[in-house]
Amino acid sequence: MPANNICDSATYLCPAEITFGTTRYADVDTCPNCSDFNLFGSTNLQATVWYEFNTNQTGGSVFLTMDILLPPTIPNLDGAIQLRIVKKNNSCSPLSFQTIGNTFSSTSVDTTFIFTDLDPNSNYGIIINESYLGISNPGVDFTILISGSAVESVLPSGILEFPDTICANQNTEFTLSMNDCSNPVSIQWLINESVISSGLSPIFVSAEINQGDIVSAIFNCNSDCPNPVTISTVPLSVNSFNIDAGNDTTINPGETIQLNAYTDSPNFYWDTQLFISSTNVLNPFVYPDETFTYPFVASNNGCILYDYVTVFVREGLEIPNTYSPNGDNLNDSWKIPNIEFYPQNKLTIYNRYGVLLESFSPYTPSAEWTGIWKGKDLPEGVYFYVLEVNDTEKNIYKGTISIIR
Repeated sequence: MPANNICDSATYLCPAEITFGTTRYADVDTCPNCSDFNLFGSTNLQATVWYEFNTNQTGGSVFLTMDILLPPTIPNLDGAIQLRIVKKNNSCSPLSFQTIGNTFSSTSVDTTFIFTDLDPNSNYGIIINESYLGISNPGVDFTILISGSAVESVLPSGILEFPDTICANQNTEFTLSMNDCSNPVSIQWLINESVISSGLSPIFVSAEINQGDIVSAIFNCNSDCPNPVTISTVPLSVNSFNIDAGNDTTINPGETIQLNAYTDSPNFYWDTQLFISSTNVLNPFVYPDETFTYPFVASNNGCILYDYVTVFVREGLEIPNTYSPNGDNLNDSWKIPNIEFYPQNKLTIYNRYGVLLESFSPYTPSAEWTGIWKGKDLPEGVYFYVLEVNDTEKNIYKGTISIIR
């Protein structure tokens, strides 16, 4: 059974496109509620197939050209193929149909049917019947082609707009302006023929544009007769330069350190006036009194890039003097806050007799003292420590640590 056996599944005809058709195995009937709605007014059984098309905004004439590929089973049978056109208004209710002209007939010859004065922006149906007349295996194969002023359409066009200057690693906006396509049904955006996004947006934003890339937009304005239009840029020129504010570093309170930035752009500056000796040199001296991030900015041909370097200022050590290694998972090890800022530290722990109990080099949050010596828990009491932080000032902390169980 053909897919277009009934009105609800009519095959859509696109202008200037040849469509293959057949009445073979179509429903054979004729009545007001049958597949042809008895539009031909015949009492003979009919094998019916349906087609449809839409007129453009001007309307006018339509030419339907049918080429018979396989004649009827009984040659030279007058009226073996019949054709009728109706204005169906996107409905398959016979009550909404308006018949156009008379019924046209053809046998085994190639024929062009002409319909004039069709309304603009309207939906029309084409009903093709083959008279059955008791034939055991009806079937006519044919092609059908639609043309004419009422269905001709203007091929849409478009342009891509984008900035004169494209900056590397920064968002660039591309805008598609379409002509003769007020309601596109799809828009695809591509970079170098690879689809990046699909939808209906005429705007595309990307920070992934590289030197020589080609950005394209493919848009389609007709869901029934797809005719995609591709608009592409020339290979794009991308403005690129290097910038590096340097590596993050850590200092002690009151220290001064020199930054080491780099850029191959002649235009740069440090975007702060705080704790810095100069803002227009690559290697200024800085002296923050607390952790501080320095923004470094470079520009070239309208493009601006940013990089950042953070100078961490170590916080002073406040060493707890008690802890309780009793296995309750609370304060079971001796934690020294901020000790990780002194990676070169060395800690030694003694009992009151001066016996070395433990040594750490360095002492870290992942390796803390739990009050064990030679595999056994040390008793409650007071113990002594020496902490060499080995910073630039070679500070040494000494004190007591009490174990409470």
